Amino acid sequence: MDMNGHNGRHGRGRVDGSAGLALLELVTALFIVTLGMFGVIDLYLRVMDNGRAVQQYALASRILQSEMELVRAGGAPALEPGSTDFRGEYSALERLSEAQGSIEVAVPDPDLPALRQVTVRLQWAGQHGRIIEKKLMALLHARS
Repeated sequence: MDMNGHNGRHGRGRVDGSAGLALLELVTALFIVTLGMFGVIDLYLRVMDNGRAVQQYALASRILQSEMELVRAGGAPALEPGSTDFRGEYSALERLSEAQGSIEVAVPDPDLPALRQVTVRLQWAGQHGRIIEKKLMALLHARS
């Protein structure tokens, strides 16, 4: 019994309201843990999306480098000013959604007619339908 003559129980079996407080603490702790778990899940999904994007960029870089090497190996006929599609066949392009590749050859300086600016460009649809473009540019000498 306490000083007021009560046996420590008030109403429906609770001891001084501490059972209700413990339940509130438990619900609050579960809420905080749940928020933390949602944060972890969101972070995991973002990491997976970014990992996929990094793989796409790496693949695009390899394709662009291969195509630039084909242009360099093609000699003067490959360096005629104008725009064309990729010369090589790349099965890896299937892994990039709606991929389109092009080669642009230009004469950047009329005083240097043998100098060519070659731009190899690759466009594809990334995550969430966003269009991504990556390009590789080089100055080459068109030998006759």
